[in-house]
Amino acid sequence: MVLVFEDDEDQSIAGCGGRILSTNYPENYPNNVNSSIVISSANEGPLKLIVNDFDLGTCCDFLRVYDGPDNTAPLIGEYSTTDLEAGDEVESTSNRMFLEFTTSGFGEAPGFDISWQCVNDISFVELVAEPEMFCPSTIIFKPGFGLGIYDYAWDFGDGFTATGEGPHFHTYPATGTYQTTLVASYQGDTVFLQEEVTINVLSLFLQIVGPDTISPGTSVTWTKNGSDLLETFDWIETNGAVGTGESFTVDYPDEGTFQVRLDATSSKICDAATIKEVTVLLDTGTKDQRASANSGLVVYPNPVGSELQFLLQDWSRGAYEYRITDQLGRSLQSGRVEAIGDLATKAQIDISQLPAAPYVLEIISLQGQRIAATRFVKR
Repeated sequence: MVLVFEDDEDQSIAGCGGRILSTNYPENYPNNVNSSIVISSANEGPLKLIVNDFDLGTCCDFLRVYDGPDNTAPLIGEYSTTDLEAGDEVESTSNRMFLEFTTSGFGEAPGFDISWQCVNDISFVELVAEPEMFCPSTIIFKPGFGLGIYDYAWDFGDGFTATGEGPHFHTYPATGTYQTTLVASYQGDTVFLQEEVTINVLSLFLQIVGPDTISPGTSVTWTKNGSDLLETFDWIETNGAVGTGESFTVDYPDEGTFQVRLDATSSKICDAATIKEVTVLLDTGTKDQRASANSGLVVYPNPVGSELQFLLQDWSRGAYEYRITDQLGRSLQSGRVEAIGDLATKAQIDISQLPAAPYVLEIISLQGQRIAATRFVKR
């Protein structure tokens, strides 16, 4: 934006760049000009003037620059005649500059052409995360007080990322708290910002319909179930497969735990998103087995994290051995658990050292007889 000093007029501008010209530039300015311009930085940082052309004649015409909002602020400099040359820079320490242009009645000259810009101090960048109005699971991300010349890398904490200044409208697939990250960089300087975003309620109902557990080599057609207000549907699967429409078919040749995400848009109201996990397990022939006096072995939740929790329901009081094996039956971890009789016995085992994979949990009597076994998956 170009702003011109006008006689007996006070002006102001906010932003991060533009040009300021003397009255009538590049023609001669008139006598007896008395006007001012206040510049405010959009990124709350300092400001810089860059001289393109400067000629205030031979006497008594001045451009005064103050480090603040008016002429009571500290004077940065008083410039006349040819005090400034093309390429010279004048910088503030505050986020505002007051420029005052006065001319006498004793002569005229072409005046000046000066560019101005925010000083690119990347430390002023902020991570701003605001809910979209009436759409509680959609968050608007943008860099507060940032400039488009910076490079921005976003991580929304749910496996999705973005680049650029934005604003980015991101819809979360589930309630919970997400750790979001913004990395901003400029000419070798980098700032790393994090913000927690909590989603308490989803904007619109959306669900993925399909199995929870399948065998390797299975092809699954996922289908959507959701609000009639939703119009377009985009799918993505853990291994990178993508699709559009109301259904999505994926082949699962290998074991493991996989995730499918569905993003849906609506021109009438909010967008929506949802996720579903599927566990692919090889059937090794190991089945849940019970001795006549015992009623069950239950792992919960499944898949599990670093702690394996299971219940021995209505087992005879006494000590038992537990053993964790891989799918080939190789023992990886073992120990003892005490059943308390008629009540369900809850046990918890640290399996943080085990890699993510399918496993078998076996319960064995102290005489070496396998009493029960069940499969589980570690995330």
